[in-house]
Amino acid sequence: MQPAAYHAPRPEALRLALARVLHERGDPWAARAEVERVLDAVPGDRDALELLAEVALVTGDAGAVLRTAGPHVARLSRAAALAVGTAALALGDDPAAAPYDALRSRALEARATSPLVAAGLRANGRRDLLGPTLARPAPGTGAHAEATLADYFRRLWEVDDVDACAHARDTFRWLMDCTRAVGPDDVVLDAGAGQCRYAPFFAHARYVPVDLGRGDPTWSYDGLAAFADLEALPFAPCSVALVFNASVMEHVRHPAAAMREFWRVLRWGGSLRMYVPFHYNIHQPPHDYFRYTAHAWRALCAEAGFRRVDVQEASGDFYAAGHWFREATLGMVRRLSEELRAVVGLFLRDVMPLLEAAYAAQDTHTMPIGYFVNAWKEG
Repeated sequence: MQPAAYHAPRPEALRLALARVLHERGDPWAARAEVERVLDAVPGDRDALELLAEVALVTGDAGAVLRTAGPHVARLSRAAALAVGTAALALGDDPAAAPYDALRSRALEARATSPLVAAGLRANGRRDLLGPTLARPAPGTGAHAEATLADYFRRLWEVDDVDACAHARDTFRWLMDCTRAVGPDDVVLDAGAGQCRYAPFFAHARYVPVDLGRGDPTWSYDGLAAFADLEALPFAPCSVALVFNASVMEHVRHPAAAMREFWRVLRWGGSLRMYVPFHYNIHQPPHDYFRYTAHAWRALCAEAGFRRVDVQEASGDFYAAGHWFREATLGMVRRLSEELRAVVGLFLRDVMPLLEAAYAAQDTHTMPIGYFVNAWKEG
């Protein structure tokens, strides 16, 4: 009995299998290179055309989809035809997209339900549908401006030096990270800006401050771009590069709704940067509702749609205890004699900072004064 003849798989079939694996593992660029090698060897291969239509779409090259897969659309699968239609939709008024008007309208109808269409429109930057491209933002404020911002921060926080305490130092570093995340063409939404105290940190970008305007009645809201409810923002989807939110979420009646709005207005690749209090006194009554743990903020971010979330404590326990000691002591100072006032004043001014510095290294973080919450909108 003769053994059955062994037929080795064609090199093109192996390349195509590799391309599918690469695409499934999240590397459509490498997958596209393999598919293009297959098409160089076997022009018009149906399987290769179908895979190319998908991978080229999500790498942001709608033109390649139309040039390569478009002429063969009649013999492609429904999913591949939808990719061609999405490419035509992404190219807008480009003459190359004109022959695919019918497919373009079908892709428009499918954009909310098809992951392929959504990914393709994101990658190709349809601002009117799903927002701008995933291009990395240009560098923000350079080192030459950091000294100016440090001086502004010192006056804002009434500290002698940015490194005067761990909380001030870490807050300034967090603010500088926010600043460097955006460039001149990026829109920064200061959600709950109040008096726009942090505007100087985003002077190099397109700063848009909004607030509901019901916080401290002594504040001036003249610097706002608009009065807006954070639970129903008046901005288009995917229109903002960075949402900045500092000491605001405790005043929002429905935080989950606001988080969903932040996710909606952020562009793909954009980020949410929040400072939220935890072990902190009640303020601006009656509009002070919540104090959430780090676990709660991670859950709220995930439920809103954020896939990458980083939550860091803004202080150790000693600093939080010191904050409460100051609040309680300053409240009773007016009832003390002049001599005792002087003693308390010296202790708060000179001794407390030394104790905080001494215990900073071994301080625990079970009861921080607040959290830095950073989350990214990723596909």
